[in-house]
Amino acid sequence: RLPLEASAQGTVMAIHREAAAAFFDDHHEEAVIARLFDEAFDITFGAEDRGGLSYWLARPTTNTAERFGFQRELVVVYCHFPETDARVVRLFDQLRGRREFSDRVDPSVGIVVHNGDPAGLARILETAPCIMVPLLARDVRANQGSGFIRKRIAATLGEVDPFEMSSPIAAERDFFGRTDITQTLLSGVRSGQNSGLFGLRKTGKTSVLFALKRRLQAERVVTLHVDCQSPGVHFARWWQLLERIVDDLSKELQAEHQRKAKVSLKYDEESAAIRFRKDINTLLTDGAIDQIVLLLDEIEHVTPQIAGRRSVHWDEDFLPFWQTIRAVHQELQGKLTFVVAGVNPAAVERPHFATIHNPIFELAVPRYLGPFDTVSIRDMVRTVGRYGGVRFDEPAMEHINEDYGGHPYLIRLACSEVWKGRSHAEEALAPIGVADFVAGRPAISNRLAAPIRDILLSMAWWYPDDYDLLRIIAEEDVSFASEYLAADPTALAQYARVSLLDTVSGRFRIEAIKNFLIDHGEEYKQALSPFSRSEVDLDHLPDLASSKEIAELFEMRTEVEIRLRRTILSFLAVHNGHDDQKVAKDIVGSLTKTSTRPDPSQLFIGRKPEEAIEDLYFDDLRRVITTHWQVFAPLFEHKGRFDMNMETANRARRVDAHAKAVNESEREEYVNSFQWLLARLHKVPD
Repeated sequence: RLPLEASAQGTVMAIHREAAAAFFDDHHEEAVIARLFDEAFDITFGAEDRGGLSYWLARPTTNTAERFGFQRELVVVYCHFPETDARVVRLFDQLRGRREFSDRVDPSVGIVVHNGDPAGLARILETAPCIMVPLLARDVRANQGSGFIRKRIAATLGEVDPFEMSSPIAAERDFFGRTDITQTLLSGVRSGQNSGLFGLRKTGKTSVLFALKRRLQAERVVTLHVDCQSPGVHFARWWQLLERIVDDLSKELQAEHQRKAKVSLKYDEESAAIRFRKDINTLLTDGAIDQIVLLLDEIEHVTPQIAGRRSVHWDEDFLPFWQTIRAVHQELQGKLTFVVAGVNPAAVERPHFATIHNPIFELAVPRYLGPFDTVSIRDMVRTVGRYGGVRFDEPAMEHINEDYGGHPYLIRLACSEVWKGRSHAEEALAPIGVADFVAGRPAISNRLAAPIRDILLSMAWWYPDDYDLLRIIAEEDVSFASEYLAADPTALAQYARVSLLDTVSGRFRIEAIKNFLIDHGEEYKQALSPFSRSEVDLDHLPDLASSKEIAELFEMRTEVEIRLRRTILSFLAVHNGHDDQKVAKDIVGSLTKTSTRPDPSQLFIGRKPEEAIEDLYFDDLRRVITTHWQVFAPLFEHKGRFDMNMETANRARRVDAHAKAVNESEREEYVNSFQWLLARLHKVPD
C-alpha cells in the first residue's frame, strides 16, 4: 500500500506528516476517517494502546476553536471493534492523566469514533468523567463535507450547562480573572515568602490555590493542598496533622516527580517537631527538589476560638503546630513555605488568641480576593458561552457587571439560568441580551438564594456587628451608615475588600445580596442562632426553615447521639471486663477505612475509648452496634428495626446540620425514629 500523499504544508489532508509516517500510513482504515476531520481539526498524533484501541490528538482549526472555546487538542479514541465497551472511557481517562499530555490535551472534552451500537455507547458514556462526543464511523464517512462533526460536537455540548461549576476550578481552561493574584502568590512562594488568601465564599480562593499548584508542577517543587475542612484534618491533633502532611508530601513527590524519600513518620507529641524537621530535610534531599509548598485551605477550621466544637483542641494545638512549621521555614530559609486561605483571616491577622501568642502573625502577608473587573467578566462569560453555544451582546455584559458586582460564582449561576432558556445545540451561536436576563429574573433570584446565604453566613457568624450594619445599609438608612463609616473609615475598607460594598459610593455591589438582607436578613440570623460554626455544611445551605422545628430535632438527635456513645462504652466495657484495649479493638474492628480515615486505629493511639469515641460519626456508631449485635441485642431487640431507625435518624441530621426546611410527614418520620431509639437508650443508666 502506498503512503498517503503529503502536502507542502507538512500535512496529509487533515493529518500532519509526522503523524502519518508514525502511525496512519500503517492504519489505512483509520486514516480515511481521520482525513474527514479536516472540517474541524488537524490530526497531529496517532497511536494504538495494548488493548487494540487507537487514539489520536486532534488540534482544532481556528474556526472550531473560536466557536467552541477549545484551547487545546482533543483526544479522539477510535474503536474498530463491532461492539464498544467501557475501555473507551478508561483509555481516555488514562490519556488525560499522562504527564506528557497534561498541558496538551483538553481534560474535559473528548471524541469517540466507533462501529458499535449508539444506544449502548450512550449508556457507557454516562460513566465518563467528562464530556465525550460519540461519532459512528459510517456516519462520518456518509456526511463528508457537511459540517457533520462540528454539528455533533455542538449538539453534545449543548446538552451540558457550561456555566454550572459547583466545585473549585481544576482546569486552566476554566480559570478566569485571578491571574494577577495567582502570579503575586507565585512570586512570593518562589522568593520563600508565606502568604494568606482571604475572601467571601465562592469567590475562587481554592481555584487560585489549584492554579498556583499547576504553575509549580513544572518546577523542582512539591506542592500539597490540605483541605482543613476535612474531618481527617481538623479532628487530628497537631502532631498527627504534621505526620499526615509529611506522608502526603512523600506520595506527592512520587506521583509528580517519580522519586521516593524515606520519611520516618510515627510522630507523637514529644517527637513531632524533631521528626518533622528531619522528614522535610529528607524530602528535599532524597527527592532532589528545591522547595516544599503547603497550601492550607479553609484555615478557620484549625484556628483558635473559631474552629468547631469538635476541634476545640486547636485552641491549644495551633501554637505547637505553627511553631514547628515556622521554625523549619526559617531554618531552611524559605525552602518550606505555606499559603493559608479561608474566609476568616484571624489566623494571620490576630497577634494573640486569648493568652497564646500567634506564631504566624506577620509571617504571612494577607491578600484579599476582590471582584472580577469588567475585562475578566467579559472574558469568562463570552468564552464559556461559546463553549455552550451562546453569544452575549454588549448590553448583556454591562447588565451582568451591574447586577452581580463581579462575583464570579453568582455570575455563572445567573448565566446558567439564562442559558437554560435558549436553544444552544445548533452550530450557530444563539444570541443572549438583557431581555433574556429580565425574563429569567425569577429563576435567577431563586437560584442565587442559597449561595447568597452561603456568602453571608461568615458575616453573620464571625462579624455579627458588621452583618447588622449591612442590614441597615441595605434598608437605606443612609444617614446612620454614613455617620458610622465616617467615624470608622476602615469599616468600609473591610466590606470593600471582600467585594460587598463599592469603595466610592458605599452602596452594595451585588443587588441580590442587598435584597436578601432586606427580605430575610433578621430571619436568617435567627435561624442560625441555635447552631455552632461546625454544625452547618456551608456548601449546602437550603431554604430558610423554622428555627423552632430545627432546634427540636437537633435536641433529640443530640440526646440520641450522646446516649449511643455512652451505651456503646458501657456495654463493650462489661463485655470485655473493662479492658480499654479490648474495647478499642472492638470499636476499630467495626469501622471502615475512608480517604479521610485510612487507618481507624489511629483514633485510639494515646487516647482512652471515651475520648476517641467522640470523633466517630453517627453512622459509625450504628456500625459498632450492628457488628457486635450479640452484645446489644438485649437492649434493641430487633436488628432490622434498629438499622431502619438509625438510618432515618442519620437522614434527619441533614435537617439541623444544613438548616434544612422539613415538611410535616418528614418531621413525623424523624421524631418517631428518635423516640424509638430513646425509649431503649433511656433504659441504660446515665
